[in-house]
Amino acid sequence: IERTRLGPDDLPERIDLQMRLARAYHDDKQFEAAIATLRRAIEKEPRNSQIHFLLGEYYVELNRMPEAEASFRSAVESSRKGFTGPSLALGYTLAMQEKYSEAIAEFEKVIAIDAAQPTALYYLACCHDSLGARAKAVEYFTRCADVKSPHQEKAVQELKRLQLLERTGGAAHAGR
Repeated sequence: IERTRLGPDDLPERIDLQMRLARAYHDDKQFEAAIATLRRAIEKEPRNSQIHFLLGEYYVELNRMPEAEASFRSAVESSRKGFTGPSLALGYTLAMQEKYSEAIAEFEKVIAIDAAQPTALYYLACCHDSLGARAKAVEYFTRCADVKSPHQEKAVQELKRLQLLERTGGAAHAGR
């Protein structure tokens, strides 16, 4: 079966089809084509938070954090009130760039909407730990450890590590 390659002038007009095309490019490991497709979709619908969010995810996957940050900021600005996904993704991207104070602000937005959101609790704790704020780190790791989630066991391990460090006077976050 011969594959047909679409060019920029062959893109469908409907945004949902452009997003499907971008996902197909992504699934086929054609990352730059996926990104280009989403960027063209943004030109048509600059306030579409789903497009910005998907673009941010692709940038994270490619470890292009400044571009991911910009995409997630746009997703936050254009998303509906009360939706935490874009703030959570932006917080993660900021944390990966060691912009811990900014990341904390985003994760706190999530916690204000959903006080038991485990990913936000876990990364809030990690950010506070990275800034040397052990009491805050313990607070958020404890809250995360109390919520059934993929982060629960990691939170318990981090609490044990912090307790050990407290007893031994060790480094703030060795080994995470």
